[in-house]
Amino acid sequence: MNLSEKIIHLRNQKNLTQEQLANNLQVSRSTISSWETGRSYPDLEMIVRICDFFNVSLDYILRNDEKIVRKISLDSRKKKTLVGSIIGLIIFIVVAFTLFLYYAEPSSINPTKLKIIKVTKVPVTINKKIHGKYIKKDYKYYVYAKLNTPWYTWDKNNNMAGMMYNDKVNKYFLGCPNKKSQTVIGSFQAKKSLNIFKNIQKNKFLKLEIPAFSTGFNPKYDADSPYNIGKEIIITSESGIRISKENTKVLLTPEENK
Repeated sequence: MNLSEKIIHLRNQKNLTQEQLANNLQVSRSTISSWETGRSYPDLEMIVRICDFFNVSLDYILRNDEKIVRKISLDSRKKKTLVGSIIGLIIFIVVAFTLFLYYAEPSSINPTKLKIIKVTKVPVTINKKIHGKYIKKDYKYYVYAKLNTPWYTWDKNNNMAGMMYNDKVNKYFLGCPNKKSQTVIGSFQAKKSLNIFKNIQKNKFLKLEIPAFSTGFNPKYDADSPYNIGKEIIITSESGIRISKENTKVLLTPEENK
């Protein structure tokens, strides 16, 4: 007897209708009918359930039915091939993503990913006349920060940055008091990384120095007043004139920077 005949034989031995057997195996009556006519075959998991239900061995069910044995063998190979392909794809994606992060270039990190520990103002003696204003002293700043995310690591080779922009456009975004005010800008450099444990160990804190621009003032090249005192001091991940609040953190207002 083949598999179809054995299912009919076992069902009749228990005096079950196709509907009753279907209910016990949690399939439709049409599925039982397809098995018994040979239009389709149960998969290996269902064959095991059939054996358990009728209390017969797997060998008894499969013996003398080469067609179903070949089908089960083919299905098994297909599943192994599919599983192997999925595992291979996952490994490829992980390796590709890891290499992408490994070779990722450092960039200015968004201040929302930073925890500012403290900002230190360091007085610098200037005693220069800059664009008609006598500057006796100026400030440089040390900004101490930690990373709020384990997915980044500091780029300690590029941790110092500072620039000054005329604020005719920035006024709307940063809330500076007038169009003549300027903004001193700093940025922290970091790169993406998957090594979370190492990142947490390395990223205790980093010091960013924003220099006193007035020490290098040269009227031939400096169209704007290159001094920090009285200016707004910010950390940002953007560059250019138009800097948004979403990517900016104010460290000192003009009033706090007198």
